[in-house]
Amino acid sequence: MTCGHPHFKFFSKCDECGELVFPKEGHYPNYFELFDLKPSYFLNEQLLKEKYYELSKNLHPDKFQTKSPEAIILVTRYSALMNKAFKTLMDKDERAYYLLEMDQNSPIQQKASLPPTLAEEYFNLQEALDENEIDSAARRTLVSDFSTLLEREILKQDDLISQSFQDSEKSKARESLQQKSYLKSMKLDLEKKWLK
Repeated sequence: MTCGHPHFKFFSKCDECGELVFPKEGHYPNYFELFDLKPSYFLNEQLLKEKYYELSKNLHPDKFQTKSPEAIILVTRYSALMNKAFKTLMDKDERAYYLLEMDQNSPIQQKASLPPTLAEEYFNLQEALDENEIDSAARRTLVSDFSTLLEREILKQDDLISQSFQDSEKSKARESLQQKSYLKSMKLDLEKKWLK
């Protein structure tokens, strides 16, 4: 369906023939390329939204109902890819993971664990929660207090992720992302169990 004229921007209309420009067969654009953006953790989200809405208009399947079945398949495929790319790039953690996936030289770190500064607090919390004498209000308070500590540590990891990308230290960024994910999961599990 690509017309064959030289193009530099995907999903725009060709100035010469008016056809919508698709990536050449065999070329799989990354999520940033889809929106004509430079790969970066520090993304102008407003610009991304503008580009997304512009592309959404060009790739809307309703505009292709009179086209060939191949064109409809292409539009449907790229429309789904564009939606997935937009969702990924709008979420700073998903964007960070995606950037690390793009970088084959970014080593995978070991599994995350509770920071030593919170380990004793967590041990005390578990001990207190196991006691039968403690009432439900006291349990909720203990869990809520620990959840606040976890939230502070999660925000600290956000700062470390940002700093790591700024310093181009991708292995540190991956480590902080894994740590943040671990802490968020722990917080969610505690809150589901004790703060219903």
